[in-house]
Amino acid sequence: MEQVGQADTPERRVLWIPGNDLGTDFYRPAAALLAERGVASHLVSLPGVGNAEPMSEPSWDRYVERLETARQEVGAGVVLGHSMGAIMAVLTAIRAGSDLRGLVLVEPSLPPTAAAARRVAAQYTGTVVDGQRETFCNEVHGVRRVAHLDKYPQEAIDMYMASRRASYPATARTLFATAADIYPIPWHRLVRPTLVLRGRGSGPTMWLLSRLLWWQLPAAEFQSVSNAGHFLFREADGPFAEHLGGFLNRLTPPAQVLPHG
Repeated sequence: MEQVGQADTPERRVLWIPGNDLGTDFYRPAAALLAERGVASHLVSLPGVGNAEPMSEPSWDRYVERLETARQEVGAGVVLGHSMGAIMAVLTAIRAGSDLRGLVLVEPSLPPTAAAARRVAAQYTGTVVDGQRETFCNEVHGVRRVAHLDKYPQEAIDMYMASRRASYPATARTLFATAADIYPIPWHRLVRPTLVLRGRGSGPTMWLLSRLLWWQLPAAEFQSVSNAGHFLFREADGPFAEHLGGFLNRLTPPAQVLPHG
Protein backbone atom coordinates (compact mmCIF):
# COMPACT_ATOMS: atom_id res chain seq x y z
CA MET A 1 0.00 0.00 0.00
CA GLU A 2 1.24 3.47 -0.89
CA GLN A 3 0.45 6.60 1.13
CA VAL A 4 0.23 10.08 -0.35
CA GLY A 5 -0.27 12.94 2.11
CA GLN A 6 -0.81 13.19 5.86
CA ALA A 7 -3.97 13.60 7.92
CA ASP A 8 -4.79 13.79 11.63
CA THR A 9 -8.38 12.54 11.59
CA PRO A 10 -10.06 9.39 10.19
CA GLU A 11 -12.44 11.51 8.09
CA ARG A 12 -9.45 12.73 6.08
CA ARG A 13 -7.79 9.34 5.61
CA VAL A 14 -9.05 7.61 2.47
CA LEU A 15 -8.50 4.01 1.41
CA TRP A 16 -8.43 3.90 -2.42
CA ILE A 17 -9.49 0.72 -4.23
CA PRO A 18 -8.45 0.82 -7.92
CA GLY A 19 -10.30 -0.32 -10.98
CA ASN A 20 -9.45 -3.48 -12.89
CA ASP A 21 -5.98 -3.37 -14.53
CA LEU A 22 -5.15 -0.05 -12.84
CA GLY A 23 -2.18 0.36 -10.52
CA THR A 24 -1.54 2.86 -7.74
CA ASP A 25 0.59 5.05 -10.03
CA PHE A 26 -2.50 5.90 -12.07
CA TYR A 27 -4.04 7.72 -9.09
CA ARG A 28 -0.99 9.55 -7.71
CA PRO A 29 -1.64 12.99 -9.30
CA ALA A 30 -5.17 13.15 -7.89
CA ALA A 31 -3.93 11.95 -4.51
CA ALA A 32 -1.25 14.66 -4.56
CA LEU A 33 -3.91 17.33 -5.10
CA LEU A 34 -5.81 15.98 -2.11
CA ALA A 35 -2.63 15.99 -0.03
CA GLU A 36 -2.55 19.76 -0.52
CA ARG A 37 -5.98 19.81 1.14
CA GLY A 38 -4.80 17.86 4.16
CA VAL A 39 -6.02 14.46 2.95
CA ALA A 40 -4.07 11.21 3.29
CA SER A 41 -4.67 8.76 0.44
CA HIS A 42 -3.82 5.12 1.04
CA LEU A 43 -3.55 3.55 -2.41
CA VAL A 44 -4.15 -0.20 -2.41
CA SER A 45 -2.42 -2.63 -4.76
CA LEU A 46 -4.93 -5.38 -5.47
CA PRO A 47 -3.50 -8.92 -5.66
CA GLY A 48 -3.33 -10.03 -9.27
CA VAL A 49 -3.42 -6.48 -10.66
CA GLY A 50 -0.27 -5.13 -12.27
CA ASN A 51 2.85 -6.60 -10.70
CA ALA A 52 1.11 -7.53 -7.44
CA GLU A 53 1.19 -11.25 -6.74
CA PRO A 54 -2.22 -12.90 -7.19
CA MET A 55 -4.17 -14.77 -4.54
CA SER A 56 -4.03 -18.54 -4.81
CA GLU A 57 -7.84 -18.68 -4.59
CA PRO A 58 -9.26 -15.20 -5.33
CA SER A 59 -12.77 -14.40 -4.16
CA TRP A 60 -14.79 -11.29 -3.36
CA ASP A 61 -14.88 -12.23 0.32
CA ARG A 62 -11.11 -12.62 0.54
CA TYR A 63 -10.51 -9.27 -1.16
CA VAL A 64 -12.99 -7.51 1.11
CA GLU A 65 -11.47 -9.10 4.19
CA ARG A 66 -8.03 -7.81 3.17
CA LEU A 67 -9.37 -4.37 2.39
CA GLU A 68 -11.17 -4.02 5.72
CA THR A 69 -8.04 -5.15 7.55
CA ALA A 70 -5.98 -2.59 5.62
CA ARG A 71 -8.52 0.14 6.37
CA GLN A 72 -8.34 -0.54 10.08
CA GLU A 73 -4.53 -0.67 10.05
CA VAL A 74 -4.19 2.81 8.53
CA GLY A 75 -7.16 4.26 10.39
CA ALA A 76 -9.02 5.30 7.24
CA GLY A 77 -12.51 6.60 7.91
CA VAL A 78 -13.42 6.76 4.22
CA VAL A 79 -13.34 4.10 1.50
CA LEU A 80 -13.14 5.07 -2.17
CA GLY A 81 -13.62 2.66 -5.05
CA HIS A 82 -13.19 3.29 -8.77
CA SER A 83 -14.99 1.21 -11.44
CA MET A 84 -14.71 -2.45 -10.34
CA GLY A 85 -13.12 -1.17 -7.14
CA ALA A 86 -16.46 0.47 -6.33
CA ILE A 87 -17.98 -3.00 -5.95
CA MET A 88 -15.31 -3.88 -3.42
CA ALA A 89 -15.81 -0.51 -1.70
CA VAL A 90 -19.54 -1.19 -1.25
CA LEU A 91 -18.87 -4.66 0.15
CA THR A 92 -16.18 -3.28 2.46
CA ALA A 93 -18.52 -0.56 3.72
CA ILE A 94 -21.18 -3.16 4.48
CA ARG A 95 -18.69 -5.20 6.49
CA ALA A 96 -17.00 -2.25 8.22
CA GLY A 97 -17.61 -1.19 11.77
CA SER A 98 -18.99 2.09 13.04
CA ASP A 99 -15.60 3.78 12.59
CA LEU A 100 -16.23 4.04 8.85
CA ARG A 101 -17.44 7.60 8.25
CA GLY A 102 -18.00 7.79 4.50
CA LEU A 103 -18.08 5.99 1.15
CA VAL A 104 -17.04 7.32 -2.27
CA LEU A 105 -17.91 5.57 -5.54
CA VAL A 106 -16.21 6.84 -8.69
CA GLU A 107 -17.76 5.62 -11.94
CA PRO A 108 -19.14 2.54 -10.14
CA SER A 109 -19.54 -0.55 -12.34
CA LEU A 110 -22.28 -1.92 -10.15
CA PRO A 111 -25.28 -3.59 -11.85
CA PRO A 112 -28.50 -3.50 -9.79
CA THR A 113 -29.32 -7.23 -9.85
CA ALA A 114 -27.62 -10.63 -9.99
CA ALA A 115 -29.02 -11.28 -13.48
CA ALA A 116 -27.67 -7.96 -14.76
CA ALA A 117 -24.31 -8.60 -13.07
CA ARG A 118 -24.08 -11.99 -14.77
CA ARG A 119 -24.69 -10.46 -18.22
CA VAL A 120 -22.31 -7.54 -17.72
CA ALA A 121 -19.59 -9.79 -16.29
CA ALA A 122 -19.85 -12.21 -19.22
CA GLN A 123 -19.57 -9.37 -21.73
CA TYR A 124 -16.64 -7.77 -19.89
CA THR A 125 -14.80 -11.07 -19.56
CA GLY A 126 -15.12 -11.87 -23.25
CA THR A 127 -14.20 -8.39 -24.50
CA VAL A 128 -11.76 -7.05 -21.90
CA VAL A 129 -10.39 -9.78 -19.62
CA ASP A 130 -9.84 -12.24 -22.47
CA GLY A 131 -9.40 -9.52 -25.09
CA GLN A 132 -6.22 -8.26 -26.69
CA ARG A 133 -3.69 -6.54 -24.44
CA GLU A 134 -1.52 -4.67 -26.90
CA THR A 135 -3.83 -1.92 -28.21
CA PHE A 136 -5.80 0.63 -26.22
CA CYS A 137 -9.56 0.49 -26.92
CA ASN A 138 -11.42 3.57 -25.74
CA GLU A 139 -15.04 2.39 -26.08
CA VAL A 140 -16.33 -0.95 -24.83
CA HIS A 141 -20.04 -1.85 -24.59
CA GLY A 142 -21.19 1.76 -24.32
CA VAL A 143 -18.46 2.75 -21.86
CA ARG A 144 -16.05 5.49 -22.94
CA ARG A 145 -12.86 5.31 -20.92
CA VAL A 146 -11.61 8.75 -21.93
CA ALA A 147 -13.89 11.62 -22.91
CA HIS A 148 -11.33 13.49 -25.04
CA LEU A 149 -8.74 11.02 -26.24
CA ASP A 150 -6.85 13.65 -28.24
CA LYS A 151 -6.14 15.59 -25.02
CA TYR A 152 -5.52 12.65 -22.71
CA PRO A 153 -1.89 12.17 -21.61
CA GLN A 154 -0.22 9.34 -23.49
CA GLU A 155 1.72 8.59 -20.30
CA ALA A 156 -1.51 7.59 -18.57
CA ILE A 157 -2.53 5.26 -21.41
CA ASP A 158 0.94 3.69 -21.42
CA MET A 159 0.69 3.25 -17.66
CA TYR A 160 -2.67 1.51 -17.98
CA MET A 161 -1.48 -0.75 -20.77
CA ALA A 162 1.67 -1.73 -18.85
CA SER A 163 -0.39 -2.59 -15.78
CA ARG A 164 -2.88 -4.48 -17.94
CA ARG A 165 -0.17 -6.58 -19.57
CA ALA A 166 1.35 -7.40 -16.16
CA SER A 167 -1.97 -8.31 -14.54
CA TYR A 168 -3.19 -11.87 -14.08
CA PRO A 169 -6.29 -12.48 -16.26
CA ALA A 170 -7.19 -15.56 -14.21
CA THR A 171 -7.84 -13.33 -11.18
CA ALA A 172 -10.30 -11.07 -13.00
CA ARG A 173 -11.84 -14.07 -14.74
CA THR A 174 -12.58 -15.73 -11.40
CA LEU A 175 -14.02 -12.57 -9.86
CA PHE A 176 -16.32 -11.80 -12.77
CA ALA A 177 -17.45 -15.42 -13.03
CA THR A 178 -18.71 -15.15 -9.44
CA ALA A 179 -19.95 -11.54 -9.57
CA ALA A 180 -23.60 -12.59 -9.30
CA ASP A 181 -22.85 -14.36 -6.03
CA ILE A 182 -22.51 -11.08 -4.11
CA TYR A 183 -26.23 -10.41 -4.64
CA PRO A 184 -28.61 -9.53 -3.17
CA ILE A 185 -26.67 -6.57 -1.83
CA PRO A 186 -28.03 -5.34 1.53
CA TRP A 187 -28.28 -1.71 0.47
CA HIS A 188 -30.11 -0.79 3.69
CA ARG A 189 -26.85 -1.32 5.59
CA LEU A 190 -25.11 1.49 3.66
CA VAL A 191 -26.06 4.19 6.13
CA ARG A 192 -22.87 6.27 5.96
CA PRO A 193 -22.70 9.46 3.92
CA THR A 194 -21.99 8.48 0.32
CA LEU A 195 -20.66 10.40 -2.68
CA VAL A 196 -21.12 9.02 -6.20
CA LEU A 197 -19.04 10.65 -8.95
CA ARG A 198 -19.45 9.97 -12.64
CA GLY A 199 -17.81 11.42 -15.72
CA ARG A 200 -20.28 13.10 -18.06
CA GLY A 201 -18.41 11.69 -21.03
CA SER A 202 -18.33 8.06 -19.86
CA GLY A 203 -21.11 6.95 -22.16
CA PRO A 204 -24.70 5.62 -21.94
CA THR A 205 -23.93 2.43 -20.00
CA MET A 206 -22.39 4.25 -17.05
CA TRP A 207 -25.19 6.84 -17.13
CA LEU A 208 -27.76 4.05 -16.85
CA LEU A 209 -25.89 2.28 -14.04
CA SER A 210 -25.67 5.57 -12.18
CA ARG A 211 -29.42 6.15 -12.48
CA LEU A 212 -30.18 2.62 -11.30
CA LEU A 213 -27.82 3.06 -8.37
CA TRP A 214 -29.72 6.19 -7.37
CA TRP A 215 -32.76 4.03 -6.64
CA GLN A 216 -30.68 1.94 -4.25
CA LEU A 217 -28.94 4.90 -2.57
CA PRO A 218 -31.45 7.79 -2.65
CA ALA A 219 -29.69 9.63 0.20
CA ALA A 220 -26.30 9.64 -1.55
CA GLU A 221 -24.79 12.71 -3.21
CA PHE A 222 -24.61 12.22 -6.98
CA GLN A 223 -22.22 14.55 -8.81
CA SER A 224 -21.10 14.70 -12.45
CA VAL A 225 -17.64 15.74 -13.59
CA SER A 226 -17.46 17.55 -16.92
CA ASN A 227 -14.97 16.55 -19.61
CA ALA A 228 -14.28 13.16 -18.05
CA GLY A 229 -14.80 9.57 -19.14
CA HIS A 230 -14.89 6.33 -17.20
CA PHE A 231 -11.22 6.57 -16.20
CA LEU A 232 -11.94 10.12 -14.90
CA PHE A 233 -8.47 10.30 -13.33
CA ARG A 234 -5.71 11.98 -15.33
CA GLU A 235 -8.52 13.75 -17.22
CA ALA A 236 -10.30 15.63 -14.42
CA ASP A 237 -8.08 15.37 -11.34
CA GLY A 238 -8.74 18.97 -10.33
CA PRO A 239 -12.56 18.78 -10.34
CA PHE A 240 -12.35 15.36 -8.67
CA ALA A 241 -10.26 16.79 -5.84
CA GLU A 242 -12.73 19.65 -5.41
CA HIS A 243 -15.71 17.30 -5.17
CA LEU A 244 -14.00 14.88 -2.80
CA GLY A 245 -12.46 17.65 -0.73
CA GLY A 246 -15.88 19.23 -0.21
CA PHE A 247 -17.39 15.88 0.73
CA LEU A 248 -14.65 15.20 3.29
CA ASN A 249 -15.09 18.70 4.74
CA ARG A 250 -18.74 17.91 5.36
CA LEU A 251 -17.74 14.73 7.17
CA THR A 252 -15.26 16.45 9.45
CA PRO A 253 -16.81 17.65 12.71
CA PRO A 254 -16.30 21.36 13.40
CA ALA A 255 -13.55 22.23 15.84
CA GLN A 256 -14.76 22.93 19.35
CA VAL A 257 -14.21 26.44 20.63
CA LEU A 258 -13.53 26.47 24.35
CA PRO A 259 -15.15 29.30 26.36
CA HIS A 260 -12.89 31.93 27.88
CA GLY A 261 -12.45 32.13 31.62
